[in-house]
Amino acid sequence: MRQDGGPGRGALAGLIGGTAGLLAMTGYWAMVEGITGKDPREEAQKQAKAAGHPLPEESSTAKGGRLVYETLTGSKPDETMANYLSWAFDWSYTLGMSAAYGVVRRSILQARIGFGTGFGTAVWILGDEIGVWLLGLAAAPARYPADVHAHSAAGHAVYGAALEGVAAGVEWALERR
Repeated sequence: MRQDGGPGRGALAGLIGGTAGLLAMTGYWAMVEGITGKDPREEAQKQAKAAGHPLPEESSTAKGGRLVYETLTGSKPDETMANYLSWAFDWSYTLGMSAAYGVVRRSILQARIGFGTGFGTAVWILGDEIGVWLLGLAAAPARYPADVHAHSAAGHAVYGAALEGVAAGVEWALERR
């Protein structure tokens, strides 16, 4: 791959690839629910509540968005705004990581390991498993059942593969301009 175009081109490829990756991961969760008839994340909440150890009602992205909003405005968001904030928090974080990946993948070929699934797995471990817990946005990983971890890992691998595939395609197309 030619190294012209600078980091801006890599970031653009990462942003476009990250959008595809997020949509692919959303599709993964919809597929799981369509096949099993339930969302494993919601089932984990029900099981934990029944066992007397409820998980946080608020998702990590909802809590993150709410905390940013409360810090900036000094007030609590209404339900509609809370839904937008959760979406915005998730997309901002993921697209930021995707843009960084787009820049790094151009010069460090090992970043592409597993056609992006290595990156997706790293985001899952460092962000979804450890980061949100350390930031107080989610319960400790041990509080969630194994199937939630497995599905989350698979969803992040799907995200990484879609990110890499689309980012590579964008880079290829831009090289031919």
